[in-house]
This record gives sequence, C-alpha cells and structure tokens, in this order.
Amino acid sequence: MLCDNGHSNSIRFTLFLLFTVLAGAGFVFRCRSRVRSWELFVLFYLPFLFLWEEDRYLFPLIPLYIAYALGGLPLLLRLCKVGKWQWLVVTIFLAAIGVSYGAKYSMLDVHQLP
Repeated sequence: MLCDNGHSNSIRFTLFLLFTVLAGAGFVFRCRSRVRSWELFVLFYLPFLFLWEEDRYLFPLIPLYIAYALGGLPLLLRLCKVGKWQWLVVTIFLAAIGVSYGAKYSMLDVHQLP
C-alpha cells in the first residue's frame, strides 16, 4: 500500500521489504530503550490483523510504521559505515519512496466523476 507504484511488483516488494526491515529495527531499538504504549499497541493489534485480513485496519499502524522505519535509518547507516555520505543514503531512500508514491498517483484516473 505505501510502496505500491502501479508499475513494477519487484520494485514494490523491494521497497516494502527494505521499509519493513527498517521498521523492525526501529521497533526493536525503541523497545530496548523504553517500552511505551505505542509498542504495546503494535504488539497486541498486529495479531488481530492476521485474523481479519482487511486493509482498512492497517490505517492505525501506518504512522507508527513510518516512524519506526525512520527510527531504523540511523541503525542502517551505522551498519553501512557510509560516514559523511549518510545524508545521501537517507535522501535516496526517501526519494525512492516518493517516486514510488508518485508513480502510483500517476496511474489514478482523477478526471472521472464519482
């Protein structure tokens, strides 16, 4: 949903996988420092999504998913040891998400009346 570009499933899957790994790393990093109510919400809410399997129930998790992924970026940068080029890695990652979102938006038929 967040990485869907409307053109390429392999690019969508790659961005989703990278974003999910970053979100998982950010989640673990947050839990290691301090467990807050947001982390408990994710832990108790996520199993119910596997029971209901409806996309609309994902909406409460999207802001947390993005926040955890952004929190996981520093961990990725430390692992890559890119040094002074860290801003470039972050920019490329965020640009890839933005281009993917823009590609999906370009596929929408916005001229159709409801």
